[in-house]
Amino acid sequence: KYGVRFSILDSLEIVGVRAGMCGTVNAICNICSWSGTAPGAIMAADTQTSYESPTSPWVSFDFHSSPVFIEAGHDVFIQFEPIHAGDSLCVLIDILDTNLYDPYQYIYHPMVGWVNLSAATGGEASGVVFVVRIYVRYAGHFYALDVTSGGTIVSITPILDWKEVEKDFLGRSTIIPDESTPTFLRTLELSYPSKYRIYRSFSPFDSVTAPGVTRIAEVGWDTTYYYDRDVLPDTNYYYRVTAVYPGGSESEVSNFAIGRCVEYAPAARILIVDHDDGLMLADSGTAPEDSILAAMLDSIVTGITPGDIYISHQNEILQHFILVDTLTGLPRYEAVFIISSPNNFRFGDRDLQELMSYLRSGGKLYIEGADVGYFLDGTDFLDSLGVSFADDGSDSFNVLFLRTADTAFFEWQKFTIGYSFGTTPDLTNDELEPIAGTGAKVLLYSWGDTTTTTDSVARVIYYDSGTYKAITSSIYLGAMIDGEFPATRIRILGSILNAFGIANTRVETKLKPEYKAILTSFPNPFNSSTTIEFTLPDELETRISIIDVVGNKVYDAYLGKLYPGTHRIIWNGVTSDGHEVPSGIYFARLFGDGKIIASGRIILLR
Repeated sequence: KYGVRFSILDSLEIVGVRAGMCGTVNAICNICSWSGTAPGAIMAADTQTSYESPTSPWVSFDFHSSPVFIEAGHDVFIQFEPIHAGDSLCVLIDILDTNLYDPYQYIYHPMVGWVNLSAATGGEASGVVFVVRIYVRYAGHFYALDVTSGGTIVSITPILDWKEVEKDFLGRSTIIPDESTPTFLRTLELSYPSKYRIYRSFSPFDSVTAPGVTRIAEVGWDTTYYYDRDVLPDTNYYYRVTAVYPGGSESEVSNFAIGRCVEYAPAARILIVDHDDGLMLADSGTAPEDSILAAMLDSIVTGITPGDIYISHQNEILQHFILVDTLTGLPRYEAVFIISSPNNFRFGDRDLQELMSYLRSGGKLYIEGADVGYFLDGTDFLDSLGVSFADDGSDSFNVLFLRTADTAFFEWQKFTIGYSFGTTPDLTNDELEPIAGTGAKVLLYSWGDTTTTTDSVARVIYYDSGTYKAITSSIYLGAMIDGEFPATRIRILGSILNAFGIANTRVETKLKPEYKAILTSFPNPFNSSTTIEFTLPDELETRISIIDVVGNKVYDAYLGKLYPGTHRIIWNGVTSDGHEVPSGIYFARLFGDGKIIASGRIILLR
């Protein structure tokens, strides 16, 4: 059993009751007096075994033929119970942001009798109200009294006559307002608010007169949201709202909401959105991807200055960045690089809309993530990148090598580069496909366990819509393993920047050996010195250079004209002017008659 108590201020008659229920209907509605702590005598009862209509949650009880008179100053209890002992009622409830109406909600327990719902649950059910509507006749007019949501347990709707009540029972309400307003309830304001007042403080408050509380706005009754612009960044604000009625009375304060303003990120040329959950995704699982990417960009973007590359905080929300200039409608960043975690994709619909607005303004987007296709599968956003999700990669081969698919994108160079995601070979990088007819094209395929494997799967896709450009990758740029030029990740990044129209000084693009020569070094890795050995096919004017991973020449030596055969030189890990170079990966390049004829990788460990 359950029920709702109403406090009646002026005499009236109850002519009908509606209750929200679900499941099988087998209910009795009793209109009872109230003894002070529990329902008293039953004054009227009606049974119902069906809903008003197949699609309605309402169950109607008719007391019109014998209205129930309630005397002024008395409480009435509307009680519901199953027709048959042992049956249950499935009841619709609403949850309000106030405990004001807790004293009016009751349930019946066979062991203890009638108890207040909130008290019986130790406060867990505070704010819960049963969905009940009663129909009354007062001063010659009919009114509907609702237990409803929106912070008000009872709203009063005038109805002209019983015919309108019957229509409401059938779920086809055509209620017509009446000018008169009854005053038979003492539990609430009896008119609709005319406006709202919004209050703010730096700390929680229960009253608008509390110290530090400021009224910041007064808005119309039909206002549903308000922008508070006069705020400080990184500061918590507490808000409550009151309703103001036509007579000037003001309601109690609403529940409070907390707002915190986060200052927009500063302007920059390139934005890196770091959503990798703090995982080490670069250099075989030993380095953060955002740092590696930023370092490569800083080393090759033409005219880069401090502050031109902005890295977001870990998993920072996209709304902290203004992607499109609100005045010009143009992209605020020359390019946006997004690093997505292999475990999560933290962009919701609103974020994707923001990114789409950025692209439509002419933006350039690079988005990478092992499961980026899986998480975006079925979205319009993935379609807009010219990409479709093919497979999650869980049953395919390890991604150990990547090879060029579109050599034109890489200035007509074809190469294979190693790949190591984490500390073990990866099996779950998404398999992607370009959408047919869009012009999207594969940039890099993955190969299996050896460079001779014939299987190939698209992992990186480029799409030029004519308005925007986007690259979608299920592999991480920083997880590529540098080989001999042009198989280096910074070389690949340079081509990406070229496609985005960003000038860069990436390492040699079109030089390739025209003579067959052999170059090795030992020991490799080395600590103090290494011997570089090379074999010349012909007599050549010979020079050797050592460059770092970003293309800076650290050592250069002219060896003169050398005869065919094997030659050796020793490099002590210093620059041409004798300064020690730091630990890292370096490349030895051998020139013959001004052209590169051989190259090799050298690792220095100090």
